[in-house]
Amino acid sequence: MEKRTIFITRGLPACGKSTYSKEYVLKDQKTKRINRDDLRTMLSGYILTWNNEHLVLDIEETMIKKTLLYGFNVISDNTYIKGKHLTNLIKLVREIEMENPNFFINIVLVDFTDVSFETCVERDSKRERPVGREVIEGFNKMLNDPNNSFNDIYATFLEERDEKRKTL
Repeated sequence: MEKRTIFITRGLPACGKSTYSKEYVLKDQKTKRINRDDLRTMLSGYILTWNNEHLVLDIEETMIKKTLLYGFNVISDNTYIKGKHLTNLIKLVREIEMENPNFFINIVLVDFTDVSFETCVERDSKRERPVGREVIEGFNKMLNDPNNSFNDIYATFLEERDEKRKTL
């Protein structure tokens, strides 16, 4: 059985996700970093359009899949505020495992949601390309929305992984 791990960071912009991830891959060469912001910058100079975003998401998915198949783990340092992004990642994991029955892929959450809103706003203001208080405020509202399904989706995934682990 080939075991792989996808580490996902979760938190507001400027909470430390990318800093953590960049340091992590320097220490662990078996893990590769994949980041949507870097893809946006590389592909379009960070111009946000519907087409650009779908291209970024497709490329990110391909990169994650290929990285896992080449024998590496992945650290995806995106905000992962919304449950739909986690759902898409879980779907990808299931597809890879169906195509490669000898694979077991786990998703490990690296949680930065305890970094305060004000700390993130302050850090963001010092960035070369800040997103601004309003954007961080929008993410903060989504993060604290009682209808946000992220935690439930992640808990269900962990239960499924535990069941699958028992059959290995």
